[in-house]
Amino acid sequence: MVAIIYMLTSRGVRFEYSQVRLKHRLWGALLKKIIVFAFALSFGLGSACAASGLFTKMPAAAKAFLIDSRKDGQDAKIIGLCLAGMLNQPAAEVYMQTRDHDREQLDQSKKPYEVVPSAIATDSTAGLRTLFGKYQSRVKKMFIYDPAKDWSFYLAMMASAQQEGMPVTASIRDSLKAKFGWAGAEEDFRTKWAGRIPAYDYALQNLMPNCTRKSVFVIKYNWSIPLFDYAIASKGFIFWLDFNDPAETAEIEKILTQGKYAVGASLMGYANVEDHANKVANKFGIGYVASDYYANGSFWSSFPNKTYAQGTHAPITAEKNKVYVCFLWSDGDNIQFDQNGLWSMWHDPARGTVPVGTPLNPGLQELNPSLMDYFYNNKTPNDELISGPCGFQFIYTVFFASAMLPGWLDINRKWLADAGFHAGSLWWTTYPTPEYDNYTKTCGLDGLFHNYGQPFTKPLFQNGVALFNEYIKERRGADTVYSDLAGVAANPAEPQFRAMKVITPFFLPNGYAQLKAVADSLNRNFPGKYVFLTPTAFINTAKQYYGQPFTVIPPPVTGVGATPKRPAQRVVAAQAIGLPRAYYGAPGIGVSLRDASGRLAPIAPARKP
Repeated sequence: MVAIIYMLTSRGVRFEYSQVRLKHRLWGALLKKIIVFAFALSFGLGSACAASGLFTKMPAAAKAFLIDSRKDGQDAKIIGLCLAGMLNQPAAEVYMQTRDHDREQLDQSKKPYEVVPSAIATDSTAGLRTLFGKYQSRVKKMFIYDPAKDWSFYLAMMASAQQEGMPVTASIRDSLKAKFGWAGAEEDFRTKWAGRIPAYDYALQNLMPNCTRKSVFVIKYNWSIPLFDYAIASKGFIFWLDFNDPAETAEIEKILTQGKYAVGASLMGYANVEDHANKVANKFGIGYVASDYYANGSFWSSFPNKTYAQGTHAPITAEKNKVYVCFLWSDGDNIQFDQNGLWSMWHDPARGTVPVGTPLNPGLQELNPSLMDYFYNNKTPNDELISGPCGFQFIYTVFFASAMLPGWLDINRKWLADAGFHAGSLWWTTYPTPEYDNYTKTCGLDGLFHNYGQPFTKPLFQNGVALFNEYIKERRGADTVYSDLAGVAANPAEPQFRAMKVITPFFLPNGYAQLKAVADSLNRNFPGKYVFLTPTAFINTAKQYYGQPFTVIPPPVTGVGATPKRPAQRVVAAQAIGLPRAYYGAPGIGVSLRDASGRLAPIAPARKP
């Protein structure tokens, strides 16, 4: 390994560039760790060890068996996912195809698999009956629940996870017994408790002792939500309670208190108050990993953990009267978006024609290394992977248990480093505060895109981290992105820096083509005014202009210069991409950007969900 350090001076800036010749990507990853370690020492931190151990892993199986349950009804589909989770506890061999694109992701993983043919005519229970027919000998007990009494289902889930069982409705129990002659033990949960709170009080006493302390799950009973398999496989405490109801919120707090969860534990799924579940969970040092539409978690967790390395981009010389733009997709903290919406977006043939930052959850290096591999293996020079808010978990720092925050920050630094990220977003953290200062001291990132409280009108710098306001509108379309940027006045005194957070679901499936149309129209109508940059090029350009130190890290040598094969374009239904509830029903979005003369420059619209 040969490292050549160039010391240059430009606007009083020390520019350190390491040109490294490496024979194997492992050396590249090692170099990344050395660099991160050096920065950690400069901030007074201890050594950075490999990130792992936050999420329950399943043992790997030599071969997978695919069960197609796409046509199953709601109860059968959910029960099949629960059964798959229990079956995957000793070895993750069951893979459920509940959506069209699930099989393509299995193909991408290179895992050997066999499709289990349906032994019966297709009906609303075909997938479940195919699964049960193959594995009925491993089902020791059935727990009968009533879908109208949701608490009976969640307790049946937890009991099944701990007793090699499966939750069933009475009608599905009868159907399976009649078809297969199954004669195992049964326990009826339909009338055991009068309501949610008595049921969960019972669960705290009788089921919580054998639940994992790595994750706690809040999952709605809905046919399109596939997280059930991972919840059962990991033996988590599972509930559905109303975060807006005082009595039920008190029960949630009782669950989180009696669970004695340590910092690093995750609330997985998605609550009825959506992101604001943080206001309750964060008080207990528990961070949020939104994930209800995340599929086959029990299977993907069986892949070996990995660490990743990614280079950074050199700055350009910033000029007055110019606007420097960085496009950022939204929702990458949400692993269901990583698996569905963002994965689908990356199939856009226009990807690579305009610089865009794609946020991902660092937890994928343990939860789903195959998915992280997909993004790394298919990057173009105009793609950069960054962290979603606020790192390895989404948290509201303003609500987070103050005594546990230092421990959270230490975990966050390790996971960001091993994910190969150099930039990220920080939400719900007030600037300036000691909490913000501690985040920038510890995160190890080059830059942050800020979204909380007073926006920054120009870049700020704290502890070597560049801070930018993250311009965001919840229903931003291509026309509004264009009008927002067109309204940024050129400043004869200094350059303007604009980080544009673009809401992913409103740009599916051809978001890159839409952003390219935005960039082309701006360049056509305002020649020479706009410059579009990747996140680290954007960050380093600002640092260089304002006289701040920066470091450029070359990419890992393995694969450098290779052009990844672009996957065929894919369209994923809205219910399969994990859209926040407010996104449902959004119309297909096209682009009709007008040039200076009023002529339209349209591109093909996205398909309606």
